[in-house]
Amino acid sequence: MKNILIAILLFFSLTSNVFGQKIFKDDVYGFSMQKPRGWIEDTYSTKRLRIPIDTLSKKTVPLVSYFKFDARTNPGKMVPIVQVTILDNPTKTFEQFTASMAETAQTFDQVFQDHELIKKPEIIEINGRKAIYFISSYIFKSITKNFKLRKRTYVIPKDNYLYQLNY
Repeated sequence: MKNILIAILLFFSLTSNVFGQKIFKDDVYGFSMQKPRGWIEDTYSTKRLRIPIDTLSKKTVPLVSYFKFDARTNPGKMVPIVQVTILDNPTKTFEQFTASMAETAQTFDQVFQDHELIKKPEIIEINGRKAIYFISSYIFKSITKNFKLRKRTYVIPKDNYLYQLNY
């Protein structure tokens, strides 16, 4: 009986390692997430020039991007993307950060055509850390046609920088 239990435990530990989702981990910025299964990882952003955290001021660092499919093999189709960037966080408190994010979400009307804030910024918790989440939609014009896109944004402050995840 003991041997059967050991065999079952061994089987499940091996299959979870083989079939479980892989983890993207960046030790420089202290960020990790599950990689979307079956999506293409952007190798440019994972091989980028590293910007030290203390010199991040007013810079945006692409951390990692994932594409649902290769745009070169699917011309004319909009490619779903998951994108994680690191940005400078000039705010000192979470309350200041929340107010700043609400202002930022409102400025999208000036940047994106037919922008609509579907879900106003709200405070959520991700792995025990307070964050902001909102949903917006806008028109993206390509060479051949227009696409109405919906974007979900998660912004997680950490010290003097923040993680921004869009998809």
